[in-house]
Order: sequence, then structure tokens, then C-alpha cells
Amino acid sequence: MSVKSIINKIKKGNLVKHWDRDYCVFFNSATALSYKIINSDKYAEGALTLMLLVHKEGICSYIRLKKDNDLFLKLIGEKLKKDTNLVNEIILKYSFYGDKILKQFEDIKNKNDFSLSFIQDLADNVKNIVAYQLIVHRVPDYLAESPKNNNILKILEESRKKYESVFGFFQTNFDVLCNKLFDESSINLVKLLTVDEFMEFFNNRNLPKDIESREKLCIVSLLPKQEIISGSNAKEILSEIDINLNSKKEQLNQIIQGKTIYGKGIMSGKVKLFKDINDINNISSEDILVLPSTLPKYNSLYKKAKAIIADEGGVLAHVAILCREAKIPAIIGTKLGTKLIKNNDVVEIDFDKSQVKIK
Repeated sequence: MSVKSIINKIKKGNLVKHWDRDYCVFFNSATALSYKIINSDKYAEGALTLMLLVHKEGICSYIRLKKDNDLFLKLIGEKLKKDTNLVNEIILKYSFYGDKILKQFEDIKNKNDFSLSFIQDLADNVKNIVAYQLIVHRVPDYLAESPKNNNILKILEESRKKYESVFGFFQTNFDVLCNKLFDESSINLVKLLTVDEFMEFFNNRNLPKDIESREKLCIVSLLPKQEIISGSNAKEILSEIDINLNSKKEQLNQIIQGKTIYGKGIMSGKVKLFKDINDINNISSEDILVLPSTLPKYNSLYKKAKAIIADEGGVLAHVAILCREAKIPAIIGTKLGTKLIKNNDVVEIDFDKSQVKIK
């Protein structure tokens, strides 16, 4: 698909950014084939038409069209409500590939020699678990609208929690694998390779010509066509993404709406803003954290906070499960929290109304 075609799609619809993570290009290119599974007639019936993963200076953002996302949730949500066998099938497959990846994590920890087939198996397992992860992690937002779906939600939540480490610690384990396979000088570049490029480098130590430009910015397009875009083309697409996302900054007298996960009444306090998901440090019990999303490896730090306000997150997002279980007052899914709230701002959180007011 041409850059012009991608930009036209962006201009014609509203975008949704689902998360910021530290995933490498290998992981995200492996997920491309998962959309052949999830977009099949059995599940999403072709609802997903544009999927972009923006890699910028070590952080990956997941972008898709809002109308695609809404249709995806509705189609699969209705199917799960009507067919408990489908729920069980999805959980079984999610668990099967989750267990395979956790076993590979153990091998990465304990072994030093790895074959090409091990790398291919890792990519195949990622492809498969991500297909079912999209259902387990995202569809609960649709199902949560009715108490009748609580049994399904409970099953999905248990599966989500059991395999949280697959996603929360994939990059940590992949870094260990790369350190065992390659010399130090090539480690950072290797993380910018697609699965096919990674295996080519494993065999012949060949790198693509645009590899250095990918360090600052590259975009992995998953749908409608798998490709990796860098250089001026990536900058042009990112510019359109930023325009689209930032056009939604409706400040509404500095009141930000989200979803309360835990907490009641009204709380006020000073903000500690973290725009980079890996820049988490020096948190005190008086800090209200404002951040894009959360990562499992920083759980012990998040638990020190007075409260959490997150841009992202559905009912079974990591931040939601963490805050419910650790009883951390939280409002998630604000979308604009990190854009509108500044470091050291004083905010008032109304948990009953799921609102944040900048004072």
C-alpha cells in the first residue's frame, strides 16, 4: 500500500491510539499474520482495515481507526455472548500459545545456543497468541456494558492475568536472546528488524539499507498490507497521525473524562507526569501519576502512588487489573491526560463522575 493511500485512510477517519510499549519491530512484524486469523469470517469478518505500529526512539505506539475498533468489538462481543463454545475455544488457544512462549522464555534464560527454528517458533507463537490476545484484552470493554456478561468477563480476566508476563516481559526476554546471539555493537539495530530480516541477519549478518534511519522513526504497517516504512515517508505518515490525534483535544474547561477503576469521592493532589512509559522513578505516596499506560515490570513503583490517571486502558488492561487488586485509586482511558495535564499541576479527581479537573 502506498504512503499516499495510508494517509488518505488516516484523513478519512478518527484514529485511536491503544498503547505505548517497548516492543521491538520483530514482535510487531510477527503479529502481522495474526490479523489473518482475527480478521477472518469466524471472528472480526474483515472489520479491521488499518493497523499501524509507530516506533519512535525506542517506544512503540499502536494505532488503528476508531470505526474499525468499534465494529471489531461489537462483532466479536456479540459472538461471544451467543456462543460459550467459542469463548472456551479462544481461551484454550490463548493458553496453548501462552504456555509455549513461557517455555521459550525459560529456554532463553537457561540456554546459550539457539537455532533458526527456535526463532521461527517464537515468531509463530507470537503471531498466534496476539490473534487471541486482541479478543481477551479488548472485547471485555464491550461486554462490560451489561452485568449479564460477568461470567464471560471473569473467564477472560483470569486468562489475561495468567499470561500477562508474555506481553509485559516479552521485550526483556527478547533482549536476553539478542545478547546471547549477537555482539554488543549490533544489539540496538537487531531490535529494528522484522522477523524475516532477523533470520537473514542470524544467517548472513546482512542488514537492510534503511536500518539506521529506523532508529529514530519507523512504522510497521500490519493492515491492509505488511510493510515497514522509514525515512521521509514515515515522517509524513506520523505527521498525519499527530494531526488526527491532536485534533481531539477538547479541553472542556480543563475537565477530562475517563473511567473509574477504583476509588470513591473526591481527591486532590499534585501531578507527577511520565510521558515515557520507561521513565518511571522517584514516586512518593503524595504523587498522582499521569502516564500513557503501565508495564508489569514497574508494578512495585506504581503501588507507591496516591492515585493513577492513564491515557489508555480498558476494563482488563494491565492498569485496570493492577489498580483493582492493589486498591490504587485510578481513572483510566482518559486518552488526553498526558497531553492536557502538566507536571506539578494540581488536579481534582471526582471518582464518582470519572472526571479529572485541572485546578
